[in-house]
Amino acid sequence: ILGHFLDAFLSIPILLISIVIATLMEPSLSNAMLAILLALLPHFIHEIYQAIQKEWQKDYVLIQRLDGASNLTLLKDTILPNILALYIKEITRAFTVAILEISSLSFISLGAQRPTPEWGAMIRDSLELIYLAPWTVILPGVAIMGSLLIVIVFGNGLTKAIDKYYE
Repeated sequence: ILGHFLDAFLSIPILLISIVIATLMEPSLSNAMLAILLALLPHFIHEIYQAIQKEWQKDYVLIQRLDGASNLTLLKDTILPNILALYIKEITRAFTVAILEISSLSFISLGAQRPTPEWGAMIRDSLELIYLAPWTVILPGVAIMGSLLIVIVFGNGLTKAIDKYYE
């Protein structure tokens, strides 16, 4: 039942779910982060669950099962190390989506409020200055893009290092 309930959330965009959840709570940065966590959780669980199910079907798991290995031992010693690269990719994807969505929620006044320094709130507060001082909007946008680039490059590098280590 829980699986079907989480699968229903997969058809709804993450931003829409987080807007609905953040609307039900008081506007603050911590509530926005909680809303995004709750919106990302079904996608994260679904991807990891699918990867674990694929690994359970492989021959080496069947052989270890026939040797008498318990499910917990198989999961801990065999399956989780084999999906570590996918796990890192999913965490990287979730972190980049979280950065974008925190900024989006703050931009529409559902996230960080004044005087909290947050990039989306900075862009929202300086929209009326866009013609006089365009850097007040451009610099937080560049900071968002730079942080996303750093997270993606770090995640890809870590995934490649783990793949090379386990080869």
